[in-house]
Amino acid sequence: MNESPNRGRDRVPVLLDYFREYEEIMLEERGASVDAEIIRTLIQVRDRVQSGKLTIKEIADILNADRPERERFTNRAISSFLSTLGFRSTHVRGGRAAIFYDDKLLERRAQQFGLLDELRQMEEQRPAVEKLDEGATVEFLVDVDTGDVSLPNQPALERFLGKGKKFAKGQRCAIDQEAANILCMMGYCEVVK
Repeated sequence: MNESPNRGRDRVPVLLDYFREYEEIMLEERGASVDAEIIRTLIQVRDRVQSGKLTIKEIADILNADRPERERFTNRAISSFLSTLGFRSTHVRGGRAAIFYDDKLLERRAQQFGLLDELRQMEEQRPAVEKLDEGATVEFLVDVDTGDVSLPNQPALERFLGKGKKFAKGQRCAIDQEAANILCMMGYCEVVK
């Protein structure tokens, strides 16, 4: 029997096409799962994160918005899914259940469920860098809303950053050097070079 030296090599493109198609099917199936819905919801509610935390109620409100009453997820079920996905639970004022909003974990999960493009698109829509009496460029370590009267340092934040302004974790802006020093000591931001 005379075997061709190319035997099997002509099958490589066919196999690669099969595996690409299989990967697309798997991503579509993962994208339709409850876990993917929860990740999609976490992407949508990024602007509601406060001090690095997001309440389960905020997630439930979006996740259950278009569901009939009998198909809605309980807060407990959502907490369970989030825990399975790797998000750590915590509490916020008033004892309400919440999670620590982990951007890196969210990115990994978005990639896993084929939602990375959606995540990047939401990141591009974040507000641009603002200029506040230039002096030092800072990057925020947590989300800050100077109109939130429940924050313990709200008057100081309002004085340094302006009334009713919102700053997202990771956002950069230029502010007065003295304000930058004080906000850094308070743990809200860090000066970047």
